[in-house]
Order: sequence, then structure tokens, then C-alpha cells
Amino acid sequence: MKTLALHPITKTLALILPALFAASSAHALTFCVNNVATLESALSFSTTFSAEPITIKIVQGTYLASSIWNYEFAPQTTIQGGYTAQCASRSVNPINTIINLQSHKMFLAQDSASPEALLDIEGVTFTNGGSIRLRAGSGSDGSVKLSKVTFSHLAGGDEPAINVAADSNTLSLQNVLVHHLSSSEGCIFYVVSEGAQVVINHMTADLPIGSDLCLSDQSAQARFDISNSILWNSDGGNSSFWGALQGSSSVNFVNSQLRGFNITGAAVSNINPINAAPGWISPANGNYRLSANPISPAINSGEIVVLGGLPAT
Repeated sequence: MKTLALHPITKTLALILPALFAASSAHALTFCVNNVATLESALSFSTTFSAEPITIKIVQGTYLASSIWNYEFAPQTTIQGGYTAQCASRSVNPINTIINLQSHKMFLAQDSASPEALLDIEGVTFTNGGSIRLRAGSGSDGSVKLSKVTFSHLAGGDEPAINVAADSNTLSLQNVLVHHLSSSEGCIFYVVSEGAQVVINHMTADLPIGSDLCLSDQSAQARFDISNSILWNSDGGNSSFWGALQGSSSVNFVNSQLRGFNITGAAVSNINPINAAPGWISPANGNYRLSANPISPAINSGEIVVLGGLPAT
């Protein structure tokens, strides 16, 4: 694997990038970035270079987006946070790698690749932005994988604050934390499957009053599996999972803590539901750990065997 450290000086970067095209197509390209200029350069490069998959490794820190992030990646693209200097080692925790969008919107897509389109993000916080859209596959097989990712303080305006879509293969949300969103839309977080299997595992979502996490199958048969997850409202609201599905789809809740759900057009199962407040320690301050005194009903209540496997933490 060829690792390329992008330098912050634009002139130097311009000299380095053309050399990438000579790299062997037998290996993935890997960038190690440590400031927003090199991060945005790596993202931009990924929109044009399609010979092989690209991995962007982000050194721990806070990155201030300089404008709207609108990138449609040509190859399969993986974005990983949590690296130490020069990407020598890694601690995967979204609190150590923060993308501050500075009120800008973000759109990341990977529409076509072999054997499938892929957008894979791990160990990153996205905060202080407008709406976020993530997509893999557009008329071809695609998967979106989000692991140990936090979305916070996003203002969707007249569109959902978050929209995640995958075509045909897998849409996976593992250890995802969502809080402090706002939007005039009833669906503040859209999960869109165009035939992909959706696996939501160990997700915590604190949604505002009257705002739902919505499921869509785009009239294609899809399966939605939600395990060991909490969808609640720290403000006393009644947000729920909502979906008007049309593709003979199924929705399966397992050992999850929900205000409720309002799903039509699909077979729905709800195994071992927990219908009580989760006991978050301090949601106003972004602390969604579970209280030990009094003990949260969510502690030691998870299902051991879940689709997609258990995350490391």
C-alpha cells in the first residue's frame, strides 16, 4: 500500500499530485492528512482519480471546513479518523477527530465502482453544519458504512439534517451518535435503502420534538434491522421511527429503546422492547453515557448476537 502525506503548501501539493497517477493500480492509495487544506485536497483528488480505492487517514484534531463540502468520489473511498502524527498509530474515537463544518452543508457520494460503490467512514465527528447527505450507488450496487461516527449540532433548514442512502447492498450504522439536530422537516434523519439491507446497531439518537428518524425503501424490497439502539427525546418529545414503505420490506427491532414507531407497508417485529427513559447522564452537554445511579434500564439489556456482528466497543 502506497501512503502519501499531503503537505500544506499549495505549490508542493501541486507537484506531488500528478505523480499519483504513476502509482501501481494493484494497491489502494492512502493519504495521511493533518490540516484542513490537505484534507480538502485529498477529498478533491478522490473525485477524479479512479484507478484504485482511496483511504484518507485523518490525524487527530479539529478541522474547520472552508466551504461547502460537495464531493462525488470516483473510486471506493474510506475516511478514517483517530490517527497520531504521521499516521503512526490510531485510537478510534470520534471525540478526537472533529470536522467542524462551520454552518456549511456536506454532500459525499460514491456512485459506481467495482465490485460495488463504497463510502466507508469511521471514527469522525461531524458538527456545527447544515444538512449532511451521504450516498453510495446510483443505479448500481453500493454500500455505506458508518462506524463510531457522531453527528451533532446540524441545522437542516427545509431539508432533513441527515440523509444516508445506499443502493442494493448494505447500509450499516454502528456505534453512531446523533444529537442536537434541527430542521423544519418532520423527517430530520432519513435512512434510504434502494434495496440495500440496513443494519443499525448500537445507535443513540436524541431527536427534537416532532422530528422522526425516517425509513425509506424507494419501492424496492428492503430489510431494516435495528438492534441495541436508543431513539429517545431528552426534551420530552415523542419522536419515533417512521416509514411509509412500499416494497414488501421488513423492519425488525431487537432489544431497542424507542419512544415508538409508525411504520406502514412493511412487516414489523419488535423483540424485547424497552419502553422507559434511557437515563442519559447529561444530554444538554452531549454526554449520552448511561446513568449507573439510578441505573439506566438500558444497561446490560442488549442482544448478544446481532446482524453485522458486535462492534469492538
